[in-house]
Amino acid sequence: MSQNDTPYILPPSLATQRDLRRLINEVEHIDNALVSSGIQQRTGHQSDDGIVMSNQLGDFMAANKLEFGDSHSRTELIASLRRLKDTAPVVHVTFAASAGHEELAKLVDWVRQSVHPQAVLAIGLQPELIGGAYIRTTNHVFDLSVRAELAGGRHIIVEELEALSGAA
Repeated sequence: MSQNDTPYILPPSLATQRDLRRLINEVEHIDNALVSSGIQQRTGHQSDDGIVMSNQLGDFMAANKLEFGDSHSRTELIASLRRLKDTAPVVHVTFAASAGHEELAKLVDWVRQSVHPQAVLAIGLQPELIGGAYIRTTNHVFDLSVRAELAGGRHIIVEELEALSGAA
């Protein structure tokens, strides 16, 4: 079975669409460096064999038990990652304030267990939410914000104010 047929495991450190694009760029950069190094070695020049990987790429490679191997396998990996970028389900999440790494990791874990194992997040900020989050998939919207809760309880406030003004 080739890499094209195998769905990749996305580690929690690869949470967003941006992370996936960054991963592809990094694999392409490493592929270019290895090709250049091979050319330099064949022409008798000194090459720099030191490959430096980001933690995200290291996590991805370890989770999928991958190695950079030969040029063909790297080309196949890049093509597979590009397809994944174009086809991965995207869950849009808007927060009232920036989420920390631990919170994002928990959310990504939940999304990948509940929605799709290769889902990625598109993160946004909207302070008007006051607190909580607004989550949108292709067919559902979940407004888990404080703003929505306050709007839902507006009738209670109006009734109480009317009762108070009537009693005066």
